[in-house]
Amino acid sequence: METTDLGSGLHEQRLNRLNKLNELERSPYRETTARQTGKAADIAARFDELEGQTVFLAGRLMSKRGMGKVSFSDLQDESGQIQIFTKIDVLGETAYAGWQQLDIGDVVQVEGEIFRTRRGEISVRNQGFLLLAKALRPLPEKFHGLTNTDTRYRKRYLDLIVNPDVKDTFRKRSAIIASLRQDMIARGFLEVETPILSTIASGAAARPFTTHHNALDLELTLRIAPELYLKRLVVGGFERVFEIGRNFRNEGMSIKHNPEFTMIEGYQAFTDYRGMMDLMEHLIASAARTVLGRTVVEYQGKTIDLTPPFARKTMAEQVKETTGIDFNEMRDADIL
Repeated sequence: METTDLGSGLHEQRLNRLNKLNELERSPYRETTARQTGKAADIAARFDELEGQTVFLAGRLMSKRGMGKVSFSDLQDESGQIQIFTKIDVLGETAYAGWQQLDIGDVVQVEGEIFRTRRGEISVRNQGFLLLAKALRPLPEKFHGLTNTDTRYRKRYLDLIVNPDVKDTFRKRSAIIASLRQDMIARGFLEVETPILSTIASGAAARPFTTHHNALDLELTLRIAPELYLKRLVVGGFERVFEIGRNFRNEGMSIKHNPEFTMIEGYQAFTDYRGMMDLMEHLIASAARTVLGRTVVEYQGKTIDLTPPFARKTMAEQVKETTGIDFNEMRDADIL
């Protein structure tokens, strides 16, 4: 693949190709819709059923091979990649030349027949294509890929393109939030939205982000937690409330600590911390079963069993078990 070095002239080369398309009144940006009757992963899963059928695909070109009368390309859509087999005898000389002028990263619509190559690769025989968007900046080259952590986090869109496995994290996160929400509602909790702007930072010990409300000439903070507003709703008569929303804490930052993050917070009347522990135990185990189909997970080389009931220990018990230090036996304030 090509590199991201714009000084190599690739950016200018792609821009020139776009300008030529504009001169020919074939600008891809005039195309506002695309026909999509299949997805890469679905074709692979249902090949025996779909073989020989014509399909319309839409996605991004991730590779191109072959410069003669036959070429092979990999088209990537949301579900995965599939090979596009393009032959000059099928497309015709003019269309084939246009196909060969496409760059890696371009977004295209392809019409073609589903078949398997002699080497057994499930493919689509290119019978017609449409350029939908021109990629003016080249993608990271294939061998080294995109590995810089800072770049991956700052340019998440690029990370998703070249590291498609990252999409699985997004999907699981969405499914976890949906599971939490559905479980809370099923247990009689009312989902609410509380103010993000507040006159005081409350609900946690954290430094807030501050802003100024021009119309009211008032100094405000972005919330660090929704706690007080949720508790006021309980005081007002709602016995079970929760919120899934963004919170902001103007403190340290790392790949594991984001000053802007999503939190679920809930309150229930007529129970105590034991009842809330029961609730959290259920939510976590239920989310694991919903998203993964199991409650035993592997994380960073460790096996974690989320099957209820969870072990319940005081902080003093856990410290003693881990370090051998028994807080309950300490009486001297200096030692503590």
